[in-house]
Amino acid sequence: MFAWDPALAIDIPEIDAQHRALFDQAARFDAAVRSGQSAREVAELFAFLSRYAQEHFAAEERLMLEAGYPRLPSHALEHAEFRRRLTTLVPHWESEGDSSSLLMAVSGFLVRWLREHIGTSDRAIGAYLRARGTPPPT
Repeated sequence: MFAWDPALAIDIPEIDAQHRALFDQAARFDAAVRSGQSAREVAELFAFLSRYAQEHFAAEERLMLEAGYPRLPSHALEHAEFRRRLTTLVPHWESEGDSSSLLMAVSGFLVRWLREHIGTSDRAIGAYLRARGTPPPT
């Protein structure tokens, strides 16, 4: 479910490495939820995903700014929407605890968002850089 798919690569080594790491952590979160790990372990993974997504989004937005990517504003809005949705899930998780339905919803949200966002919006960044002949940052 959360396995990295090489077809999602956007040919920007730094960003592809971050995407793989996000998928790895999302897979850990999903495995923790499915195996009924303690709330503390799930909370640590959830916090990591939130923090790492912020760092990744900042790197991606910096790259787009430096490249003069014309879709930066709409792409940044997608990132903001992800942060907003993740932020709204935290109080539900804190109040419901290990609610399996909530944790499964979080897992489903992560996998759908990662695959859709990387597969469309992020791939467009790579295509833009290739079309301009801009070498990807290493």
